[in-house]
Amino acid sequence: MNFVSGGEFAFVVNREVGAGPRNLVLAGMEFDSLRTLEIGSDGCFLNGAMVPFDHSTLYNSSLQVETFNRDMVQSNIDLFQSALV
Repeated sequence: MNFVSGGEFAFVVNREVGAGPRNLVLAGMEFDSLRTLEIGSDGCFLNGAMVPFDHSTLYNSSLQVETFNRDMVQSNIDLFQSALV
């Protein structure tokens, strides 16, 4: 189910679709019955009913880099740039 407010989008999806930066993954939901969505910091309200967020499963697109070799990264960028041209 897609929701739009101004220029913002949110998508209520099942587990088969999965997580994404704007996806709210819910199980056991009759998607055709959804009419309203409000999003807060601790959860969302679907048709006025509170659904708390499980903060351990929030989407996170950040990269975890344990070691960083600046020279190697620059070398790889240079190679990529020459291959791209």
